[in-house]
Amino acid sequence: MMVTKMDKTPDLSPLAPKYSRRSFLVAAGIGAISAPFLAQRGLELLKAAPEVFVSARTDAAGNHYIAAFDEFGNNRFSQEVELRCHGVAAHPKDGTKAVIFARRPGNLAYEIDFSQGEVRRKIVSPAGRHFYGHGAYSSDGKYLFASENDYINDKGIVAIYDGATLQRLGEVSSFGVGPHEVRMLSDGKTLVIANGGIITHPDTGRDKLNLESMQPSLVYLDTSTGKQIGEYRINDHLLSIRHLSVGSDDRVGIAMQYEGPKSINPPLIGFHSGADEIDLVHASNALAIQMNNYTASICIEPSSGIACVSSPKGNLISFWHSNSGQFIDSLPIRDAGGVSLSKHRDEFIVTTGAGEIYFIPVATLKPEKRTVENDARWDNHLSVAI
Repeated sequence: MMVTKMDKTPDLSPLAPKYSRRSFLVAAGIGAISAPFLAQRGLELLKAAPEVFVSARTDAAGNHYIAAFDEFGNNRFSQEVELRCHGVAAHPKDGTKAVIFARRPGNLAYEIDFSQGEVRRKIVSPAGRHFYGHGAYSSDGKYLFASENDYINDKGIVAIYDGATLQRLGEVSSFGVGPHEVRMLSDGKTLVIANGGIITHPDTGRDKLNLESMQPSLVYLDTSTGKQIGEYRINDHLLSIRHLSVGSDDRVGIAMQYEGPKSINPPLIGFHSGADEIDLVHASNALAIQMNNYTASICIEPSSGIACVSSPKGNLISFWHSNSGQFIDSLPIRDAGGVSLSKHRDEFIVTTGAGEIYFIPVATLKPEKRTVENDARWDNHLSVAI
C-alpha cells in the first residue's frame, strides 16, 4: 500500500468510560445482579436484539454522547465523550465494533465495543491534522480510512489506520480540499471521496476561508496504490459535495450544501456511476426552496434504488429514484438528520435534532413507528451496528 510516513504516530490509548459496564447493563433493564452474570447477560441481550443503531447526540446542556438504540427505539447505551461526534464507520466483519469520528475540526475518534456497551479506545490525530468527521473500513476490515485535513498546507488527505490495532500506517492525498465523507465500493479497494472544496483551519473553528475559490470534487481512489482513478466536478463551484451513499452497481448518491446566495436554490442531490458526469436532480421550485440549500445525509436502498435524503434546515426528508433521478415523495420531519437502512434493508431509520426516531418502511415510505428521546439532539448521521 502506498503511504506517506508520518513523523509522529498519534496517541492511541484506552479511554476510561464515565459510564461503567454495570450502569450500561442496568440501563438495558437487567437490574442489580452479579457482575459476571451481568456481563454475559448484556452480551446475550445485544446479540438477541435484531438491530442496533449508533449515532452521536448532544443534550440541552451541551454535553456530547455516543449512543445506541435498538429497532424498537429502546436505549442500548449512552457514553459521554469530550467532543461532538459525527459519522460512524461500522466494522464490516465484527458487528460489535465501530469507530465514530469527531465533527470537524475535532482531533479524536472513538472505537466502540457494543458487546460491553462502552468506548474502548480513542485515536488522536497527529500534529497538523484533524478529522473531517467520517471514515470507512476496507471490506475485509484490515484497514480504516479517515478523511483528514492537512491544515498547514491546506490540502485534504486520507489517513490509513490498521483496522485491528488502530495504529496510523500513513496517508495518501484526497486529491482535493476539505474531504468529508468517504465510502468503499464493492471491490473492497476503491474509495469514493467527497471533497467539499472548503479550506478551514482550527484557529478559526468552522469558518470557511475560501468560498470564492472553493473547488469541490468527487474523487475515486485506488487504496492499494494511492492513485487517483477518476475526478468529477460540478459546474457551480459553490455546491459543496459533502455526503455519500453507495447503491447497486456502485452507483454513488451525493448530498450537497450550497455556499452561495440564499436567493438561489440549485440542485442539492446528484448520482454518479462509471465515467459519466454527475447527474444532478432538480426538485420542484417549492421543494428546492424548502430544502434551504442544505442536505445532511443520503442513503440508498440497493434493491429498489430508492434514495432517502435528509434536509434538517428544511425540516423534511425526500425520496428519489437513484437510477433515474425522479422525485418520489417527501415527508415533513422536524430537523431530520441521520438516515440509515435497517440491517434487512426493509426500513429507513431517521433521527432528528429534536430527539425523534422514525422507522419508515421502504415499501410504503410512510412512517410506522416513532419514538422520542427527551433531551437528545441527534447528530446528522446514523449507522446500523448489529
